[in-house]
Amino acid sequence: MVNRQNPRRRLRRRLIENKRAKDVISSLPDDILLHILSFTPTKFAIRTSLLSKRWRYIWCDTPSLYFDNCTQRPASIIETQMHYRAPKVNHFRLKTNLQNKVNFIKSWVKYAMSPSSNMVHGCSVSWPSLKKLSLRWCGFPNESIAKLLSGCPNLECLTLYCCKGLGFLDLSKNFHLRTLEINSHVESSTNIVAPHIHCLRLINSQLPCTLVNVSSLTEAKLDICIRSRDRIFKDDFLQAMVLGMLDKLQHVEKLTFGGNFLQILSLAEVRGVHFPMLEVKTLILETVIFQCVVPGIERLLQNSPDLKKLMTELLAGSGSWRNMGKPFGKQSLALFRVLVSKQNVPNCSVENPK
Repeated sequence: MVNRQNPRRRLRRRLIENKRAKDVISSLPDDILLHILSFTPTKFAIRTSLLSKRWRYIWCDTPSLYFDNCTQRPASIIETQMHYRAPKVNHFRLKTNLQNKVNFIKSWVKYAMSPSSNMVHGCSVSWPSLKKLSLRWCGFPNESIAKLLSGCPNLECLTLYCCKGLGFLDLSKNFHLRTLEINSHVESSTNIVAPHIHCLRLINSQLPCTLVNVSSLTEAKLDICIRSRDRIFKDDFLQAMVLGMLDKLQHVEKLTFGGNFLQILSLAEVRGVHFPMLEVKTLILETVIFQCVVPGIERLLQNSPDLKKLMTELLAGSGSWRNMGKPFGKQSLALFRVLVSKQNVPNCSVENPK
């Protein structure tokens, strides 16, 4: 039997049924809704206030503030602050180009503090609950980084991306700090004092960098960025810096080295420079396998009698590696097995995680 019901009537009936349908999400408790909104950028959380009266003020209590590529006018920022009423912020991220509006940026940062905290002139803060801090494209004149970190007594993880003015990075008073990552294309001399960290990552690190105290390290990942205009650093300086790092990593059980780091080690090996003995158990090499990195790898294997696992993350031959000749390619894994056997490391297995 053909259904000859009026299309308008069918549509009206469907709308009534949808209206009667229960809004499952809106019926959830406030705590769950706040948890959901805590994973979204703040500008999208604010837009949920237009959904219904139920959602109108939910975003005001979300414990997370995320402002990516923030270009808001100061008036909009002030209005948002007037409505925001969360007693405590658990996560805070701010990325902005409001370079001439420092006072408004400072007012946002205040929301990342506990109610009893305050901020004073000169980057002094009090963030006793902060455990993870990530700073990108920041400048720290007059050792202001020390003032900032002194207000974070329970900090566990610190990431610095392209930050200037680090100079003498003293983390000796950050007793709970366990992970330090510095990813920098900024040329800046940095001395690192971090006796409590367990994990260190120096990625694309510009020259020079000195590890003063990293006595508690169990894991480290190192590579340096060398460009054509960095040739002002002589080979002797590069060798001294890299071998100085290696000397501070003798006790570390898991090491990851990049191609530039291995290339400098190879240069030192060819020159007959003394290498320290290592206690490493897991060695990861992230590199294109050219002849220019093999001597350094051989010496690392010779000086690692306790090595249990050699892992290779073979990278594509591009960028700064284009003029280094023909890579070994698919034969790289076999080459590593030969090197391990040649250097008499009987208990070491060779793996490719990819």
